[in-house]
Amino acid sequence: MQNKIVFLLTLFFLSGSSFLFASPLSDRYRSVGNELYQSKDLNKALLYYKAAVQADPQDWIAYQTLGNCEYGLGQRENAVNDFQKSLNLHPNNPGLQSFMTQLAQTGVTPVHESVSLPDPGKWIWDVGIALNSFGWQDLTNAYAPATFSAPTGSPLGIEFDLGVDYTLSHNFQLGFQLQGTIKDDEIITFGNSGVTQTYTETSLGAALSARYLISLGADLNLVLHGEGGIYDLVSSNLNGNNGTLVQTGNLSADNPGGLLEIETEWLEKGGWSLDIGIGYRFLTFTPVQYKNTTSTNGTSATLINGNSNNVYLDFSGPRVNMTVRLF
Repeated sequence: MQNKIVFLLTLFFLSGSSFLFASPLSDRYRSVGNELYQSKDLNKALLYYKAAVQADPQDWIAYQTLGNCEYGLGQRENAVNDFQKSLNLHPNNPGLQSFMTQLAQTGVTPVHESVSLPDPGKWIWDVGIALNSFGWQDLTNAYAPATFSAPTGSPLGIEFDLGVDYTLSHNFQLGFQLQGTIKDDEIITFGNSGVTQTYTETSLGAALSARYLISLGADLNLVLHGEGGIYDLVSSNLNGNNGTLVQTGNLSADNPGGLLEIETEWLEKGGWSLDIGIGYRFLTFTPVQYKNTTSTNGTSATLINGNSNNVYLDFSGPRVNMTVRLF
């Protein structure tokens, strides 16, 4: 019976479908371990298999062969833990999954919770929504050196995201995002003059994204998320009003921007996850072009303030987001 189990475990090892992301050093340690394992010197083989997983913690084959060796030495709990680590990294291993099911029926289960990091080579689609908080400093600058009393509270904005990511490894993903942000209308009233200025601002952009995943358990990941891209100020206007509309104009600009964020990812059955994150958006539009649309012969000009500096419109600020990701 013992020889049959060792033979089956050896078949599991030989049936590995790839050697993705195993380092050359891990390969060498594992190769020596295999030779010692075949010659029945399991104690020495154990040392080399342990060195292999230390050299490359993402080498799922090294964890499986380590488990084989531990099982042969009678270290069943250690073996089951390392078999589970192998499956965490590479779930598509029917032979080992079947053997783990048999072990579970005998009362031996993993001590450590399994993790759910995606396999390399997967495409992941995501759709998200975020609430952004902005400040008044951009409009304070726009009217310098004149001053005005900013309204109470902070301008808010809602952001919509649609993207796709590709898993380069279990932990690392690169992707592409399309984003649109609608900012609250910002209405400035100048004292008792009755004159108001209303800024309506919307941006669209495309960005490259990177995600690094850290497993926190069977259905929970910590995600470090960064983006960088190009954004346009679109469908944006500046309206002046003193009781009757006196002037309206289009605003336009394009600038680079980015995002840094940390997310908690809950994985759900059925191949999807819910990500909740907090972060900071970096996006400032300047110089801003203004075209008077009230006049039929309006021309474009760069907005400047009273200090002869370029006006800027700011979409920078903290944000909270919710994203659904489909695997």
